[in-house]
Amino acid sequence: SGGLTEDEARLCRERFDAEGTALFERLFVREMSPGSPVGMIEGYLDDARRACPDVPLLLIVDTPDHLKAPSRHEAFRHNLLEVYQTFKSITKRKLYAPISAILTTQAGRQYESKRPTIAAVAESMDKVRLTDFVLGLAHYPGSIETETSKSIEVTILKNRLGGIKHRSILTRADLGISRFVEAVSCDFSGEDGDGEAP
Repeated sequence: SGGLTEDEARLCRERFDAEGTALFERLFVREMSPGSPVGMIEGYLDDARRACPDVPLLLIVDTPDHLKAPSRHEAFRHNLLEVYQTFKSITKRKLYAPISAILTTQAGRQYESKRPTIAAVAESMDKVRLTDFVLGLAHYPGSIETETSKSIEVTILKNRLGGIKHRSILTRADLGISRFVEAVSCDFSGEDGDGEAP
């Protein structure tokens, strides 16, 4: 029937609770004010690596453009270059390996309701040049909107990792209130221990 029995639902809830607790033991959320030195992130990563020595690290930084570069530069684009070079070097350090970094940036108003391009993310083209993968998100013009969601176009703008480039998909979301949720899968052993659900 596709439905869970009461015992299976209870087991799934117990596993979800256990996984959720384990997740929060591994989740480090730190707020950095605009103008904070980019080097502060290394201290946070050191803490995360000490607490979780055997797991891959995922670093997510919202708008690193507002962080302060290690050196002082007169041109803003040179500050951005050094900030992004710092993140690139962090992802190469053996101490943090394996690590992936996701950095977000916002396109200018001239790109509202338009498909973003590589130029849309650039106060400095250097930050785009340094990245391996660039994904653009935009409200899809002409989409049917509801109170809770809009059509979002997700476009691969750059992919140095190989494979697909310059492709788009449509999905439903609201960029103003979207959030990440980790889903936990529940598997049930069959009667003969083959891992199949009974």
